[in-house]
Amino acid sequence: MPTRIQQCWTNREIDAVLSYLASPPALTHAWSPLFDPRALELPDGTSTTPLDVLTGLADETVLPLGPGQYPRALRWTQARDCVIATLTRLHTEQQPETSGTGEQIDWATARQALADRAAGRTSAIVFTRGESRRTARAVRALLAARDDSDLEIIIVDSGSPRKHALALSCWFCGVNGVRVIRNPRDLGGAIGSNIGLVASTGERVVFLSNATRVWPGWLEPLVVRLQDQDVRGVQSLLLNPDDTIWSAGMAYPAENMLPAHLATGLPREDALALGDYPLSCVTRAALTMRAADAVEVEGFDPTYVHGMDDADLCLRALRKWGGHFAVEPTSVVTHHAEKTPRRAGDDAEDRRTFLERWRDRLPGPELEPYGLLGMQVRDIGADRSPYPAPLPALARLRRTTTIPDGRTVPRLRWAFHNPASPGPRGERWGDTHFIDAIARELRGLGQDAVSYRRGSYDVPATAFDDVVVALRGLERIHPHPDKINLLWVISHPDEVTIDEINDFDLVFAASIPWAERMSRRTDRPVIPMLQATDPAIFHPRDPGVPATEGVVFVGQARIDGPRRIVMDARSVGVDVALWGTRWSQYVPADEVRGEYVSNSELGALYRTAAIVLNDHWDDMATEGFISNRIFDAVASGSRVVSDHVEGVEELFGGAVQIYRTPEDLLRLGSGAGNDAFPGDEALRKIAARVADEHSFARRASQLLDAVLALRGDR
Repeated sequence: MPTRIQQCWTNREIDAVLSYLASPPALTHAWSPLFDPRALELPDGTSTTPLDVLTGLADETVLPLGPGQYPRALRWTQARDCVIATLTRLHTEQQPETSGTGEQIDWATARQALADRAAGRTSAIVFTRGESRRTARAVRALLAARDDSDLEIIIVDSGSPRKHALALSCWFCGVNGVRVIRNPRDLGGAIGSNIGLVASTGERVVFLSNATRVWPGWLEPLVVRLQDQDVRGVQSLLLNPDDTIWSAGMAYPAENMLPAHLATGLPREDALALGDYPLSCVTRAALTMRAADAVEVEGFDPTYVHGMDDADLCLRALRKWGGHFAVEPTSVVTHHAEKTPRRAGDDAEDRRTFLERWRDRLPGPELEPYGLLGMQVRDIGADRSPYPAPLPALARLRRTTTIPDGRTVPRLRWAFHNPASPGPRGERWGDTHFIDAIARELRGLGQDAVSYRRGSYDVPATAFDDVVVALRGLERIHPHPDKINLLWVISHPDEVTIDEINDFDLVFAASIPWAERMSRRTDRPVIPMLQATDPAIFHPRDPGVPATEGVVFVGQARIDGPRRIVMDARSVGVDVALWGTRWSQYVPADEVRGEYVSNSELGALYRTAAIVLNDHWDDMATEGFISNRIFDAVASGSRVVSDHVEGVEELFGGAVQIYRTPEDLLRLGSGAGNDAFPGDEALRKIAARVADEHSFARRASQLLDAVLALRGDR
């Protein structure tokens, strides 16, 4: 609702508000979290307005909720009761009689109630103090990632202004599994989290900052880690919005000093080295514990006001039971607050309390986790505080490794520049799967391999890198000074200029003819290195097992229109099973099987397909860039029909057939057309050859050999 109308509402200028609600501009904005006129279906040719609908609501009327609301069928009677109850509570609430020391928590009763907690349930506790929109985004991310898990969400509203408290109640009115607990004034994060803990009903509790947004699949790895009885609690990997690390756990790098967050600012892959390391400290921003353990140690100590309560809880738990804490790199959560964590609490009084309580009993110095990161602590600085937190200055360890052929080579740090956007959306990009696969193979060769998403190519952590690999997509990526810079052109060759090629130390291209042409036109030899496949995912089905799918296409409709091969197939009556986005405006909804197939499941889909369709961007087809989809499908033992690209027929030995007209698709996509393809046994042999010659393992070896030769290490 426009600010002017909000002011009228605040000033109780009711006539002005009603006049606006009956006007055409009112149709373009949400009126509240519970009423969005854009979602109304008003009768055509009538003078009915949203205001008429609102004033004529019946108890069972389903309210129009906008696109930003969690989907549910919310009836007017539910919304009305929720708003009235919230307003009544806000109007009558009394300030709690507490000094902020936590006397209101009845821990004895909480212990007795442990037996009544729901087995298998996880309770997420989100603490907030006035940031209703940020909190709503955190809760919506939890709901979107909930899947079939038994997840209870408790929002602890600690002294928020009343308009924020009302907004939270309205946003999640009628959403199963979400509760809002209101404290009239801010009692602090420790007490607020404890209130959520004793109110929860799950056998596990997750303490989450309201500045977080969980990624899909975040919960299950935490549940698995807590099956280890030595693990007292586990922290999710916390990322900055650019996908660099916010916190991968904490360590005490110096004796009798505060803890420091690990791996801050480094690429996400660096956290993999810490997944099995026993930590003595983690952060409350995304901490999962057994509810029984959290209650037994009486939660967070409310003596701490602004920080250090998480470090204190960890030490109390370890002193009571032993064991350790852990970070789980596969449970990913984005942290939307300051990019560098507050070093274990900014409040000097909290730091003083912590150090006085634990002096001479702190775990430090803990330097091993830095070694696991491939770093050494060169020096330890301190922030500006009477009770300073450590600021470790890191340097790369220079190491060697022995690769499978017996050579001892430098252990280099490879940095891939990924054109994908940061966050969960970027996980679906083909570039991300491509980089993950080849980085994994480089690690198998004793190398360190990390990646940076678009927007983070120049973060300070790049100073640690030895080799920069620019995976060229639509955007130009500039080389880094004092590194070995590799350019690998895998798509959109028409965007690549001669001066760009000349900027790099080594240039590779996923096209033999284009590499030859550009080598003649530039100062750099362009080395052919085609796309690749992962045989662990893409391999043939067992002999004798028939295909269960017909003609399959996996890929989104393009922004400027549908894919020609799909529409050509449909024009001659070929049924195409589609997976991808944007198809609903071009084909009937029942022909779209799904919007997304995860990379881990894609091989199984290709194995079950009788025919896999493939197409190319025009410039890729013209310049001989063969799609990665073909490598994956042929490695899966599939028959592929594609538009023409120079060299594709020779490379895949008949497993790929070319179509030029819709009639070709009718012939090749039917049983009669299968005579054009090799038999099943021949396809299996072709698949084995592709898996051997065009695997990511082979590409990783090629890259390593080329860089070692350039360095003179061979």
